[in-house]
Parts: sequence; C-alpha cells; structure tokens
Amino acid sequence: MEKIKPYKRTDTTHLFDQLNIILYLTGYTNFWVQKVNLPKKFTKFYDYMNIVLHILCIAFSIIEFGSLFTQNELTIKQQADRNVIAISNPIMHVYSIKYFLKRKETREMFYYIAVLLKEVHNDLDVERSMIRKLKAYLIAYAGSSFVALTLYGVYSTVKYITEDAPFITVITMWPVIHDRSKLAEMARVVFYLFWWISFYRDSAFYLLILSMLIGLSHQYMNLQSYFYNLQRIFDDSKMSQKEKEDKYVESFKYGIKLHTSTIWCTNQCQLICSEIYASQVLLLTIILINFLPALVNSQEDMELACAHFPSFIFTLVIMGYVMWNAGDITVEAAKLPDAMYSSGWENCYDQSAVRVRKLIVIAMTQAQQPIVLTAFGVVELSYETYLAILKSAYSVVSVFY
Repeated sequence: MEKIKPYKRTDTTHLFDQLNIILYLTGYTNFWVQKVNLPKKFTKFYDYMNIVLHILCIAFSIIEFGSLFTQNELTIKQQADRNVIAISNPIMHVYSIKYFLKRKETREMFYYIAVLLKEVHNDLDVERSMIRKLKAYLIAYAGSSFVALTLYGVYSTVKYITEDAPFITVITMWPVIHDRSKLAEMARVVFYLFWWISFYRDSAFYLLILSMLIGLSHQYMNLQSYFYNLQRIFDDSKMSQKEKEDKYVESFKYGIKLHTSTIWCTNQCQLICSEIYASQVLLLTIILINFLPALVNSQEDMELACAHFPSFIFTLVIMGYVMWNAGDITVEAAKLPDAMYSSGWENCYDQSAVRVRKLIVIAMTQAQQPIVLTAFGVVELSYETYLAILKSAYSVVSVFY
C-alpha cells in the first residue's frame, strides 16, 4: 500500500472521516486511512460487540433462509417477501466477506481518490458536486430503507389490530405462521426489531460502493478540469514562450500520470466489487420476478398492492444507485479526450509543437479506450443495462401472467 503521509484536509477527507464512523458502527472497520474518531473506551467495547452482532446477523440469515423449507402456508405477499429476504440476505453477507478480504485495497483506493489524485489540482466546484451527490444518495438510501422497514411494521400492526392476524414482518423458519402462543408473538417482535439492525449492517456495503463510484466519476471530472486549465499557462505574461512550453509539457505529462492512476483506481474498484456487481444484476432480476407477480395478483386489492409497492420501489432504487453511478464513470471518462485536445497544445511552436502533438495523440488514444464496469465480465453497468433488466424481467413475468 502507498505510504500514508500528512495531507491537506479537504471537504472530501472530512466527509470520509464521517463515513468512517458510520461504516465502523455497521461493521465495516478500517475503511479510511484515519482511525475512527470515537472514544477509546467505546471502540474497545464495540470491537467485541461488533463480533457478537456479526455472529447474530449470520444466525438470523440462516433462520430466514430456513423459512424456504418450513413455511408453506403463506399468502402471495408473504411468499414474495420470504423469497426476496431469504435469498438476498445471505448474498449480502458475501459483501462483508469480500470487504474483509480486500479491505487494504479498498483503503488504498479511497486514499488515492481523496488525497493523492487531488494534491496538485482539486476543482472545488467538482468536489462540492461530489459531496452533494454522495450525501443526497446516502440520505435517499437511509430514508427509503427506513420507510420500507417501517411500513412492514405498520402493515403488520394494522392487520394485528383490525383482523387479529399474527404480527408477521420478516418470515423466519420459526415460529410457523399459525403459531399464536405468547412466545411466538414475542419472538416475531424481537425478530422484527433485530431485522433493522441486520438490514443496516448487511446493506452498509452500499455506502462503500456508492462512495467508490461517485468518487471515481467525479475524479474523471476533476481530470477534465485539470486539462482544460492547462491553457491558462500561456496567459502568464511573466514567462517566456519557451518557459511556457516547458511548463505545459511537464504539466501535461503529470496529467497523464493522474489519468493512469485514475484508471488503476477504476480497475481496483472492478476487482474489489466484481462479485458484488454480478450479484446485484442477479439479485435485481430475481427480486423483480418475485415481486411483479405479487403486484399483478394484487391489482384488484388496493391494500395489498400498497403493501407491495414500497418494497418494490425501494428495490428498484437501491439497485439503480449502483448501476447508474457505474454508468456515470463511463460517461465522464469518455469526455476526457476532448479535455486533452482543448488543453492549449496549439500554443506551442516549432520543435516543441512536434513533441507536444505526439504526446497529445498518445494520451488521447489511451483516453479513448472505453472505461466500463461490468458484471459477470460481460454485462455493462449503465442506465441502459438497468432498463434492459427491468424490461427482461417484465417480459418473463408477462409470459406467465
């Protein structure tokens, strides 16, 4: 890993300090190069608590998955909820395992994005845009998940009060649906409350992924700004023409180095999250195929349709966050050749012009290579792919319904 050296504090590093605390509390430690800014007594206690919670979350996923074999007398809504939760939660545990195996690479990549790639040039407008976008996505993620989990509880509470139905939110292998004993009712409430903890711990990896993707897309924007600003070198009246040309060449070479490092970060992102991207595409398809029939079957029952709708929308939005922002990297990287071409090379003359033109051609040729994040090595993560998956899932369901 790159040796950590003292660095200038920026809005980006401050944001990552805050994210470091959030991710630490959800079980993802050592995300950032700085230690988590919490009291030592608390961190010492929470390090042990974190292990306990992780074991409990794994056990909770096991009893959720076990419901596929023990719970048979379910309604259409309960079947859809059970299938989605029982399949998705074990997959989410794979995320935490992947992070544990790649935590050093993850920390190094974030150090590059927040510090090393911004040492010489950090466009404040781009940085503010990145922070606004990341905060907006994180708030939307927290808000939408809060609403979805709350509505599960509200719907079950209303059913419990008005129809004397069991309080059933998350389907587990025990208790069975028709068990109305006090122990079973208490267990359902406890499982629902623990579901909140399990959900936010398991899904916290989305915060890491979003931070990676949004940080990378805005780094390509920062690179564009760097190359566009190179033409200002020739506006300096205090330097001779030769000094301007020499400074331009050195600055352009440094820009190429930044571009190479940014591509390395993108490749690291693909390496760290390759299985996660694949599982996202697979999970999105499975969830849609499970939820769409439930929505179709509930079209004459407005209450049932409303019960399905929040979970359905939450699924679409969360999965979209990953694919949309991965697509933004491809879009912003494709704009880089134009920025290189507009960097002011035409202000160089004679032999310097010949040397610069060769440098520009080599750099633009490299920048024109598509930067694409993929799932399964072939499925491009983008807006178009996201829509294609939605259409394909709808097509599969429409064949049977």
